[in-house]
Amino acid sequence: MLITGVEVLVSRSITKPIAHLAEVSQDIAAGNLSRTIEIAGRDEVGRLSTSMATMTQHLAGQLQELALLHQVSLAANSSLDLDDVLATIMESAVKVLDADGGSIMLLDHTKERLVVRVARGRSAFDIVDESVALGDGPAGWVALHRRPLLLPDDLEGRPESRFSSRPQITSSVSVPIETREGVLGVLNLNLLTPERRFDRHTLTFAGTLANHTAMAIDKARHHQEINLLYSGLIRALASTIDAKDRYTFGHSEMVARYAALIGRHLGLSAQEMRGLETAAYLHDIGKIGVRDAVLTKPAHLTPIERQVVETHPVVGAQILEKIVFPWPVVEAVRHHHERWDGSGYPQGLAGSDIPLSARILSVADSFDAMTSNRPYRKGLTLEKAIGEIVACAGAQFDPRIVAAFLDVADDAEKTLLAARSEFPASHTREFHIAGT
Repeated sequence: MLITGVEVLVSRSITKPIAHLAEVSQDIAAGNLSRTIEIAGRDEVGRLSTSMATMTQHLAGQLQELALLHQVSLAANSSLDLDDVLATIMESAVKVLDADGGSIMLLDHTKERLVVRVARGRSAFDIVDESVALGDGPAGWVALHRRPLLLPDDLEGRPESRFSSRPQITSSVSVPIETREGVLGVLNLNLLTPERRFDRHTLTFAGTLANHTAMAIDKARHHQEINLLYSGLIRALASTIDAKDRYTFGHSEMVARYAALIGRHLGLSAQEMRGLETAAYLHDIGKIGVRDAVLTKPAHLTPIERQVVETHPVVGAQILEKIVFPWPVVEAVRHHHERWDGSGYPQGLAGSDIPLSARILSVADSFDAMTSNRPYRKGLTLEKAIGEIVACAGAQFDPRIVAAFLDVADDAEKTLLAARSEFPASHTREFHIAGT
């Protein structure tokens, strides 16, 4: 009996750790890298568990790093705003690499100074817009020499790094952010605890992250350049409308401002907002094809003249179809005179069949028209114009858009009052509430 009992105990002492090892191994294989293997001992099972624990930790670290690089790529592809992209990179880098702080510095336009563009955590440079001269300090040295620094390991023989000027930092990594054309900036990561140090692996990975950051910066700046080009084109086209009809000077600008208020309140994406504002600036571009005598007629239009004016959404869409915009624009212009009840033009669309941006433009366009003067009538007061918008909800306008407009009515009033001094000559805009 005694021998049998000993055999049972020995068997359990061997099979239980093996069973635990098998269970944890299955979880790790399934992707649960948070499981830990806790089997002490100097026997084969203990050594195997220690090896697997080390391997698991290493694998978890590698997966985190890959996830970080993937996140950087997603940020670069999902946002056109450079500051948003850099903030995502910095926040993720500090978290994944377990740094106490970090910053991304970019060269200014003179290419003589590095300026902190984004900083997170407790950083060597923790104030945005703080700058250093090229060649000054670790970051300046990295930018000037286009070489990475791992401090304090690389401090010896490089007194120019002036690491001693930041005594609170116990270890740091600074790597150049560069392209073939040159250095764009520097990525910095810092530790403030004496018992922790960055290693060469961190330095290597930071270099890889800096390469991805350089591509993200290039892409964001490319988008910015494209946006500037499009903005110039849009304003040039909008100015042709003002030149065509002096009575509606500033109308497109005001419609864009009102539409932006509504769009932001509705939570439109950045792409949708760009498309909405572009369509607002260009919604009347089709009036280029309408005779001046009709556009500037100081009286109500005849039925035939009205038919001519009502061609302008289609003509405008045909003009804009020839331009490849990176945002949805054409359909908003084509349908901004459709009505919620289906009695509008050019196609008589109704309800949600009308593009959302066109429904927003309809309200913004009508509000600006109603609050502007014409030679044969004065513009409505703010209260009366809002009352007309509300009265036409469910008939001319989408009730949801009207509700959003009412929510931003105070901001619309401020916009209107500011415009009185900005566009003093704009006294004779169209009265769209009647469907003109």
